[in-house]
Amino acid sequence: MKRPVFNLFILIGAVVILFAGLAMVLIIAPGVKIFDIQYIRSSESAYAKTYTASAESESGYKTIEINGLTTDINIKFVQAQNVYISYHQHFSGFTRTKIDSPELFAEEVSDTLKITVREYESFVYGSSDKGDGLYVEIPIYFAGKLVVTANYSNIYFSGLYGEVDTVSVTTKNKVVFGDKFKTNNLILDVKQKDIVLGSDAYINKSIEMKSSRASLTVYNEVGENLIYTSSYGHLNFLKVNGNATVNTRHGKILGIDDKLPYVLGDADMYSGGGITLANVYGNAKLSSNSGDIVFGNKNESLNSESLVISSKSGDVTIIGEINSEDAKISTTHGDIAVGRIQKANISSTSGDISIGTIYELELNTKSGDVYINTLSSKATIKTTKGDVKLSALDGGEVGDADITTTSGDVSIYNPIGKTYNV
Repeated sequence: MKRPVFNLFILIGAVVILFAGLAMVLIIAPGVKIFDIQYIRSSESAYAKTYTASAESESGYKTIEINGLTTDINIKFVQAQNVYISYHQHFSGFTRTKIDSPELFAEEVSDTLKITVREYESFVYGSSDKGDGLYVEIPIYFAGKLVVTANYSNIYFSGLYGEVDTVSVTTKNKVVFGDKFKTNNLILDVKQKDIVLGSDAYINKSIEMKSSRASLTVYNEVGENLIYTSSYGHLNFLKVNGNATVNTRHGKILGIDDKLPYVLGDADMYSGGGITLANVYGNAKLSSNSGDIVFGNKNESLNSESLVISSKSGDVTIIGEINSEDAKISTTHGDIAVGRIQKANISSTSGDISIGTIYELELNTKSGDVYINTLSSKATIKTTKGDVKLSALDGGEVGDADITTTSGDVSIYNPIGKTYNV
């Protein structure tokens, strides 16, 4: 047994010595390639700049495309008439990139300006100087589409408020929006780095973001619609003037600080970690896998046209008064607490159900107690295991009730209805 282990150590040591030797050869003889790997000394660098024609909205480009790999991309909106581009990279280290030196290409194709950099990409080890990267200054009058595509580049936006219609960004690294940023539409395809749109960032129309782990925080209201898709990221926002479509498999949907989020249109939201919302003025469809759902704001009416809430393993709490007459609430394992509602269909596999005031109710539960303080019209309640209590000595009035239970006590206080079937 000792012999195979000893041979394995010998083999690993030989491989390490081999690669160390190859690295020494590459360092001693820069430019020599072994297995397509070469070593670049720090003296290698490139610098280029160009001015292009006017980028005014009426007579210039409709689209500006920026393509990078790993070095930083800096985009600045300025008071000017021309697009200004500069690029430099001072790289030292190992690389497999098949270029003689870093290069910058700016090409005008019809009404599109295409900006592309060719750069050294690090292999195992490599570094660039601080300040290296691509710098693009864009006139604030540009009202077309800006498309930024990179591999691992950090992307920074700064400068003045512009008139750009759409900004589309794709990168596996971070995207930073400076003090002043404005666009009609923002499209983001990112991986792990969180996105923050601060109080000086304005999205006049829509946000569409896709990520694996990156969270999105939006401090200002979204002019129209919000679409957010992520595996592990969280969504934090305050107000969407249109529709909100959200799917975060393991993340949460929340407000910011102590402020709750509002959706003035429809809300279709799925969250693995829980949802907190103040109000939805259109149709609301909220579902959670394992987190709690909290919907509503104290002393405020909920104005959803229709309301569908479901949770597999988490509590559902509805605060305030629901004006919707088409409410469906369900849990698999979790309690349900409702303040005031007109009409509802409520179901639960396991969990207690508590309702403050309701006009008309249809309720099904397998295991859990049911308490209703005030029943204005009628209720049909079916339970397998659990107590049913309608009102209390100092509670509200109770209308008609049809109650079916296999195991559990039933108590009714302050009856005003005509029919009670138990």
